[in-house]
Amino acid sequence: MVYSFLFRPTVIMVGACLALLLGATVTDIKFRLIPNTFVLAILLIGLAFNTWAASGQGIKQSLLGLGAALFIMLPVYLLKGWGAGDVKLMAAVGSVVGLYKIIDIMVYSVLLMGLMSVIFITLKALVRCSNLSYKALATQQLPMAPAIAVATCYVLLPVLNCSDGFIKSCL
Repeated sequence: MVYSFLFRPTVIMVGACLALLLGATVTDIKFRLIPNTFVLAILLIGLAFNTWAASGQGIKQSLLGLGAALFIMLPVYLLKGWGAGDVKLMAAVGSVVGLYKIIDIMVYSVLLMGLMSVIFITLKALVRCSNLSYKALATQQLPMAPAIAVATCYVLLPVLNCSDGFIKSCL
């Protein structure tokens, strides 16, 4: 039973996507950038899997998810709210999950960023009260890849109960 579960195409696709998101998260936290290799790999997984799994019907949802993420996040990038890597990563995730799930992931990501900001502001206040280096903390920007990864996990893990394809049976 476990063997057949682990080798279902949906499980493999979700696992690969989450592993790549983990890699993007680590590099975003450490270097404050998201390599295009992670983004491109997630994009290709999403487009290929959804085309194959839904007998060609999933490519429409995959492209709609990619487009919706770009359409919503690009203006925020242009206003210097998010980095280009964050926008590309969200668009790549959109190609995996499709139109309806990417909206959920974007909402959860923004909520998680809000929570991270509150924690960050609290840490800033604590550092300000101590003799630690406030300047180093004050210039930090929060990485968005961790929020995208956690939101994607939250949305994708229930999908593993679906039997055939991702877009076809889970939307």
